[in-house]
Amino acid sequence: MIRAALPLLLLAAAPAAAATAPARPPAQAAPAPLSEGERAERMTAADELIADSGVAQILDKMIPGIIAQILPALSKGNDGREAEIRSILTDEMTSVMKTASPAIIENSRNIYVENFTAAEMREMLAFNRSPTGRKVLERLPDMQLRMMAFGRDAGQAAVATALPRIIDRLKAANLNVPTTS
Repeated sequence: MIRAALPLLLLAAAPAAAATAPARPPAQAAPAPLSEGERAERMTAADELIADSGVAQILDKMIPGIIAQILPALSKGNDGREAEIRSILTDEMTSVMKTASPAIIENSRNIYVENFTAAEMREMLAFNRSPTGRKVLERLPDMQLRMMAFGRDAGQAAVATALPRIIDRLKAANLNVPTTS
């Protein structure tokens, strides 16, 4: 039964591929409302920061890394057709990122506005324009993909390690144990 439940729980533990905004941590109070002027100033600074950071280009640069993570699973049983699969993935991921980019950028803008003053965003902009900042922006897409892949693998390993104990405790508490058929 443990083996039957394992794929179900590992799938549930895997991070979602779509970009979603995490909920505000419960301990963090809602920020005080901004004046119209302050909000406008922050939005302008956030727009400049996002444009200068090349967020849209960073999203595009992440596509090959995402494809590299997905391709091995889709290539199983399709020997010799990896190029065809890669082409399909490239077309679809490019399309979905083009569609998702405006929402991702808007969400990023809102997060910047909620968390930083216009002056702080101008400081970030100055950093981004420095040689070190440019290096960070250049390497960030690959770094984020590697961190996400490690997080996914570490999360799945943690669930696999804990799963037998979880199932034993569920059974001991006379609770139903999920199975797959």
